[in-house]
Amino acid sequence: MIDLLFSIAAANPVAHVTDKPIYGQWYFSNVTLMLILSGIITLWLILPAARKIATGSAHHLDDYRAQGIKANMVETVCLYLRESVFKPMLGDQTDR
Repeated sequence: MIDLLFSIAAANPVAHVTDKPIYGQWYFSNVTLMLILSGIITLWLILPAARKIATGSAHHLDDYRAQGIKANMVETVCLYLRESVFKPMLGDQTDR
């Protein structure tokens, strides 16, 4: 049984992760579709949140608060990345 598994895997060990074309054209594949879909979802979340995070001209405290669920989510993710990922790696150069 184990010999059979090794012989199947030896034929093409990366067949399960190689990119497969959709509708016969290579320029439109599974990976391309996922990249386009993730880009659209990212823009759908980021652009409205950026409008709500943008500061106003009144220089009031409310101008600097993220207002809305999407804006709060984007701000939380950005703060997490800055404090937990980038700051330990970059140290004093994080704010640069």
